[in-house]
Amino acid sequence: MTAPTILIAEDEMIIAMDLKDTLEGAGFQTEGPYATMAGAMKAIEAATPACAILDVRLMDEDIYPLADELIRRGIPFIFHTGHGKPTDILARYPAAIFCLKPSRPESVVAAVSLATAAA
Repeated sequence: MTAPTILIAEDEMIIAMDLKDTLEGAGFQTEGPYATMAGAMKAIEAATPACAILDVRLMDEDIYPLADELIRRGIPFIFHTGHGKPTDILARYPAAIFCLKPSRPESVVAAVSLATAAA
């Protein structure tokens, strides 16, 4: 059985690489990281991830159009951000999981495990 693939949309490279290493160390496959919303959108056109980890603000724009597309496709996602209030974001995306930066690695792995189990 192939491990679930997790798309990472994060423009801070140190955080992005830490997420990638953490998830791969936990047995997941990763796609990305993508520093732009445009790059992440192209990635989901090419292949469907099991889940996505989204920073709210990327280099080119906010991530909300990608979040809307993920909902349309039935792909769960996790907001991993220090921007915006969790209550405001969760009001718009009630099914999303929210991990406030900085997050402990085990919290991110638990959130991804929960999201992929529910998918």
